Amino acid sequence: GVINGGLFDFAGEAKNKAESTSNIDGITKAYLLAKGEKSADSITIEDLDRELNHVFGENYAKTAKNNGNEFAIRIEDYYYELDRAGNVKNGKKINHFEYAGTIGKGGADTGTSEKPYRIECIEDLVVFSKYVNTGTTYNGKYVEIVNDLDFNSIFSYNNFEAKYSYDSTNNAYIPDENSETTIMELCTTGQGFIPIGFNSTNSFRGTFNGNGKTISNIYIKRSAGAALFGYILNPTINDLTITGNIRATGGMAAGFVADGNGLKANRCINKATITASSRVAGIQATGSGTYTRCVNEGTMQGSNGMGIAGTAGTFKKCYNTGKISTGGGQAMGISHEGGIILNCYNAGELRSNSAGVGGMSYGNSTAKNSYNIGPLYGACKSPGNGIRWGVARSNTSFI
Repeated sequence: GVINGGLFDFAGEAKNKAESTSNIDGITKAYLLAKGEKSADSITIEDLDRELNHVFGENYAKTAKNNGNEFAIRIEDYYYELDRAGNVKNGKKINHFEYAGTIGKGGADTGTSEKPYRIECIEDLVVFSKYVNTGTTYNGKYVEIVNDLDFNSIFSYNNFEAKYSYDSTNNAYIPDENSETTIMELCTTGQGFIPIGFNSTNSFRGTFNGNGKTISNIYIKRSAGAALFGYILNPTINDLTITGNIRATGGMAAGFVADGNGLKANRCINKATITASSRVAGIQATGSGTYTRCVNEGTMQGSNGMGIAGTAGTFKKCYNTGKISTGGGQAMGISHEGGIILNCYNAGELRSNSAGVGGMSYGNSTAKNSYNIGPLYGACKSPGNGIRWGVARSNTSFI
């Protein structure tokens, strides 16, 4: 490089491939220049872009936000991850998913168990929500996630800078070249991701296979019905983990399903923080279902709170370790409405400001090999309040 005004000028090095300065070295130098006397947490995208232009040449490199507090630096067809401490990870080639946003993949996928519809990127998940919300129920069809998806990571988008807008008529995000917002901005701010399904007509009725993948940093803020799936009818959801923040300002919220009947949930794990003005649950807020090996690890707060479901159903080998706090109702480790509870346990803290708490359920239940080891805090304000049921309410039989 050449000394210029006391700073190293590497503009010619990036343009001239014969120069030996690597992209990682250049990004590190740009970071140090951007930091200067600042704290690491105060560095902005604008700071980095200014110094990247100085190091690499005008508009040769570009900065984007990645994974919340990290940066991603694009140089030609590669992205480099830069954390606040100045550490740079090796570049990742930019993914361009063929047929992104068309989960049928140009007709290659037909929704059968042999050729399920594939969700490869965030755009696929967004268009899947649109299809269900406009009347495609996927009854008898199979949908699967083939990659881990992180709403805060540019690597989970086909093109995180693509312009999209909200279509209120279809309750969906759609491509829009005239929009001022990107698909990543829409999914991570404002109302966030739009739940899949919202009433009995526009509801998911197929099989959704998570394949052991994780949907990370999902952000949903709705007046009611906040969950990955807003409304379902007799679907199956398998092998999926969810993290993030889900909130309903005027109704119920859950990690996986807000409302609907006939859910079969297998190995569903919620790690998201969930808040609502009414009912909250790790897996399903209200309706009915069968839950096998389902787990809640997320913190929840609402008027009634349940580790697994606010529904009546069958619970097999499920457990809760998340903290559940309620204002005007019960806090239950597994279920509110009760049902059949087999080989389940609660280890999370359950707290109610005005009602009872219980390790398993509030409603009529049949339980076997199920127990509570979590701390229980009920509010003893009047007779009937503040009851702490170690496992379940008195109208529960144990077999």
